[in-house]
Amino acid sequence: MNNKYTYKGNNYYVLEDKVKIQIDDVWVEGVLYTTDDCEYKFVRSKEEFYSKFKKVDK
Repeated sequence: MNNKYTYKGNNYYVLEDKVKIQIDDVWVEGVLYTTDDCEYKFVRSKEEFYSKFKKVDK
């Protein structure tokens, strides 16, 4: 499964897992992703992630 994404064409990130995050007191679906070198982990809402990140076709 290819789960590599890019943000603004500069950096690469790997989608790791589904999570829940709270935004304005409401629980929403989110995603956990990491840098390509696994140095950092990040969380965003699922909606925001898929609107800003583009899947890498490799």
